[in-house]
Amino acid sequence: MNPIVFFDGVAVSITASTQASASVTNWPVRLALLVALGLLAGALLFGMRRGWVRRARADESLPAPLESPPSDRRSEPTSGRYLAATRHENWLSRFVAFDLGVPSRTDIFVDPDGVWFRRVGARSLFVPSTQLRDAALSNGIAGKGYEAGGLVLVTWQLGDELIDVGFRAEAPDCHLLLVDEIRAVLVNAQTTPHHIPGGAS
Repeated sequence: MNPIVFFDGVAVSITASTQASASVTNWPVRLALLVALGLLAGALLFGMRRGWVRRARADESLPAPLESPPSDRRSEPTSGRYLAATRHENWLSRFVAFDLGVPSRTDIFVDPDGVWFRRVGARSLFVPSTQLRDAALSNGIAGKGYEAGGLVLVTWQLGDELIDVGFRAEAPDCHLLLVDEIRAVLVNAQTTPHHIPGGAS
């Protein structure tokens, strides 16, 4: 047997063995990285959960809002998305209690007795006309931005809190009409006040 060939064969064998060993040695590093990423993700989720619970406790002093109107007679709805409910002009301070801060699909009904968000997958919300304070076009709420006039902002009173609710219609070109309709309800409530059972006025 040629010793040179034998030596080369041993050298190649050692090199392959070294590469395989290095590949095996990398597994603990990879595993440690995966564990670290898992712990980081868990810590982030835990922090988010704690923040959500803390907000819910802070909102416990709020009276429960109405979930449905006193009458079954409703106007034609406008379909879209309920985006969020935040403190007035503080659009990063989202309400959590009573599903107020939960985004969802919704139909919005605007009638003389108030505005009803009939929601899917979250508690519905009825805002009596006596609790309405304003309606306007906006371009953002709860940290999310849209085009100019990309959502309708409904401002209303619940207990001592002034609340902004964001709504985005499937057909955004109807936003201005919605604002006009809600403001008409507000003006009518101010000139001919009436009592809506339940909720705060």
